[in-house]
Amino acid sequence: MRVLVLGSLRSGGLNEALAATVEREAAGMADVVRFAGLERLPLYTTDLDAEGVHDQVDRLRREVRAADAVAIVTPEHNAMPSAAVKNALDLASRPLGDAPLAGKPVAVMSASPTPGGGRRAIAALLAGLGSARAVPVEATVSVPAAHERRDGEGGYDAAVGAD
Repeated sequence: MRVLVLGSLRSGGLNEALAATVEREAAGMADVVRFAGLERLPLYTTDLDAEGVHDQVDRLRREVRAADAVAIVTPEHNAMPSAAVKNALDLASRPLGDAPLAGKPVAVMSASPTPGGGRRAIAALLAGLGSARAVPVEATVSVPAAHERRDGEGGYDAAVGAD
C-alpha cells in the first residue's frame, strides 16, 4: 500500500513531528511517501485544470493518483487547515471528472498546542474532502497540547492515537 502524506510547511514544527510519527509507525506496513513542495504550488485557479500548465501541479496530481490512500497532516490556523493544505486539496480535486482525489481514502490529523488539538481544522477538512468526492477516513488523529507530548525521536509518544 502506498500512502502519500501532505502536510505542514514548518520544519521542526508540531505537525512535522506528527508526519514523522505517521512515517515511523507505518514503516513496514505501507510505503509512505511525503509530498515535498507544497510551498511551490501555485494558488488554485481553473487555469491550472489542464495538464502541462504547471509542473508542480502535475506532480501533485500524479502522486495523489498513484497513492492508495492520502494522509493529511495540518496545523490549525484560525480554526481552519493551513492555506497550503487547502490549496493542495483544491488542486488535487480538479479537474472535474478526472480528479485524482475522487474516491481516494483520506486520513486527517492535526497537532496543536491548544486543548482542542486542531479539531476545528480537521472538521473543516472533512467537510471539504466530502465536497471533493474523496473518502474521508472516519477516525481522525488530534494531538492536543502537542508541544508537551514530543518523544525523543522527533515524533510523539505512544499515547497519540485516533479519536
